[in-house]
Amino acid sequence: MFYIGYRDIDTACICCAKSPDGVHDFVRSEKNPMVTATPDSWDEDSVYKPSFIYEKDRDLCCIWYNGRRVDREYVGYEELKGNDLF
Repeated sequence: MFYIGYRDIDTACICCAKSPDGVHDFVRSEKNPMVTATPDSWDEDSVYKPSFIYEKDRDLCCIWYNGRRVDREYVGYEELKGNDLF
C-alpha cells in the first residue's frame, strides 16, 4: 500500500507499507519515504495522492503522484528500480 506521510503539517511525502493479507497488520517500509518534495522544483512543497503499478517486464515500480508548489498543483511520475520496497 502506498500512503501519504507528513514531515510536518504542510509537507506530505509518499510512503509504503505491506501486510500479509492486504487488510491487517501493516508494516511500514524502512525505506520510507519513497517519494519526497524536491527543493526549488514544481513539487517543492508536497507530494501526495500516489497511484502505483509494478511493470514486471521492466522490473520497475511506477508511481504517479500530485505535487504542489505554493498554490499550484501538478502531476508527476517517479520510477523505483526493482520491487524490493522493504
